[in-house]
Amino acid sequence: MGLDVSHGAFRGSYSGFARFREAVFVAAGGRIPRSKIGLREFLEHSDHDGQISPELAAACADEMEELLPVLDEMAEKQFHTNELAYGERARIWIAGCRLAAENGEPLEFT
Repeated sequence: MGLDVSHGAFRGSYSGFARFREAVFVAAGGRIPRSKIGLREFLEHSDHDGQISPELAAACADEMEELLPVLDEMAEKQFHTNELAYGERARIWIAGCRLAAENGEPLEFT
């Protein structure tokens, strides 16, 4: 049992998703400007149900992509080595967001 987000964006434990979100928050400098609507939705969304619209999924992908160099650097100090590196996890999330947006479908959390 765990979290499954459609379009292959995420599949794993709730605690792993929480660590991923925390890493994204840290990579963003510990604050998300109001203009970063995609990252805000990613960080504030329920982690066990609901949807992220195709428009916000596309925004999240674009905004998270800007953080990849920092997430890759953070992975060198990643404590939970049995999980994907933060940058790799972000790339999978970004691909899932883009697929959902291209298909005009929401990301679904189950």
